[in-house]
Amino acid sequence: MATIKDNKNLAIGGNPDGTITMVEFFDFNCGYCKKAFDEILSVIKDDKDVRVVFYDMPILGPSSHEISKWALASKKQDKYFEYHKALMKHAGEKNEETLKSIAKDVGLDVEKLMKDKDDPAIEAEITTHLAKAQELGFQGTPGFIIGQKVFRGYIPYDVIQSTIKEQRDAVAKK
Repeated sequence: MATIKDNKNLAIGGNPDGTITMVEFFDFNCGYCKKAFDEILSVIKDDKDVRVVFYDMPILGPSSHEISKWALASKKQDKYFEYHKALMKHAGEKNEETLKSIAKDVGLDVEKLMKDKDDPAIEAEITTHLAKAQELGFQGTPGFIIGQKVFRGYIPYDVIQSTIKEQRDAVAKK
């Protein structure tokens, strides 16, 4: 569990030093992941002590894989969460022109991003994410880990919040 939450190269949202970590395994082309992202944004807004770790699980075809490469490459410019958010909020196809346009809109150096996305380390990272998902038994997206609890599938805001509270209470009892 620690390697899932504490790897130094992770894509992070929310408070990077938050005491509660929520992990999401997602696909940029997954409708339930888009819905779940709205819940995640609400959690981040309402609870300043939550760290969200994103694991790309591009299982919905070649387009998902390509989008993940672009998104993970944006970490090299310290703009992952901004790009992730814009990609999740975008309605419609995400082809190369769209990916470039969204990247430009969030302040990324598009030429650098296009070069970085083809770095073999990005492909290795996606492979690692997929292996972690398989190891945890995630066969579809989204999938969540909050504290020590694993959820397969979409979970609403109230379930996320109550689980965060349970995890805080458990830590406080120790």
